[in-house]
Amino acid sequence: MIDEYDLIVFPVVVGGGKRLFADGSPPRGFAVRSTRTTASGAVHLVLAPEPFRTGEYAVEDGQEVTRLE
Repeated sequence: MIDEYDLIVFPVVVGGGKRLFADGSPPRGFAVRSTRTTASGAVHLVLAPEPFRTGEYAVEDGQEVTRLE
C-alpha cells in the first residue's frame, strides 16, 4: 500500500513513456497534501490516496462549484 505519491511534473511533452498506472486500473482519488512550483516551471505535488468520489461541476452566480456524491 502506498501512503503518499511525491511527483514532479514538467510542463513539456517529449513523446511516449512509461505509464504510472496500468491500463484497466480502477479509478482512484487523491488528496493534495502540498504543491510547489519551481523556477523552471516544474510542479512538485504531494498526493495521498483517498476514496474515489464522483460528482459534477456547475457554474452558479459566476463561480465554479463542485457537487460530490
